Amino acid sequence: MRAPAVLMSVLACTVLTAPAVLAVAQSTPPDVIIMKDGGMLRGTIAESVPGKFVVMMMLSGETRRVEFSEVRFAGPASQAPATAPNSAPAPASAAAGDPRVAVRFEAANPEQSLTFFRKVGESTGVAWGYGGAVSVRAVSFRQLCKAPCAMGLKPSTETLAVALNDGSPVPVREAVNFEDNLLLRASYNSRSGIRIGGWVILGVGNAAGAGMMLAPILFGDEPGELNTGMLIAGAATMTVSSIAGMIMAFQGDKVTLDRLPGAATP
Repeated sequence: MRAPAVLMSVLACTVLTAPAVLAVAQSTPPDVIIMKDGGMLRGTIAESVPGKFVVMMMLSGETRRVEFSEVRFAGPASQAPATAPNSAPAPASAAAGDPRVAVRFEAANPEQSLTFFRKVGESTGVAWGYGGAVSVRAVSFRQLCKAPCAMGLKPSTETLAVALNDGSPVPVREAVNFEDNLLLRASYNSRSGIRIGGWVILGVGNAAGAGMMLAPILFGDEPGELNTGMLIAGAATMTVSSIAGMIMAFQGDKVTLDRLPGAATP
């Protein structure tokens, strides 16, 4: 039985496009929007109307519209000005009717450069794709400071997030209650190595599976003849590597916070 031409074309395309998938997955967003309040968004600017608004395509595929009145800079990341200072000191004295608590932010690993954020908004919407309607959720964060730093905050319960280097903020699972002086020490578990490994497994596994399926057809004793055993083995290799690779490739980073009440000063 002759191998269908369509099967050979599809498998060849899989092998050729695997390196491109790896390259795209590891690329970095080219644009940034720096807010006047110190916040920052990363992605690709899809639309910009000077004096009115900027629309950015986020890493997650969502779009964010930001009013120009709130923007300090919008453009290529390589041309972005310096961001807000590392720390904002706690006020020497609290104004009447405006009590503050002293909060110190630290990284559990001094070699990591961590930036703390707090959640300032959330929105949901609906996007349409090939599979129909998809619910979209967007969360906005505002930068507090880069650790180590200290600042005064109003008593409140906040949802925090932490970013490693210039990466995207990773939300902390539990909200933090600011009622008294507090030291927050963040442990950031980066899973970038797992994600890279996932893309490698995805690409190499699909290439290997395609080779197993094509080798008997191209180089067998009777070229053009299908080898059922190798077809099954190749398909199984591609399926397993695709599932394992995708699971690994979309592993998110994890942040945990140690909270030490009354220990806001070093």
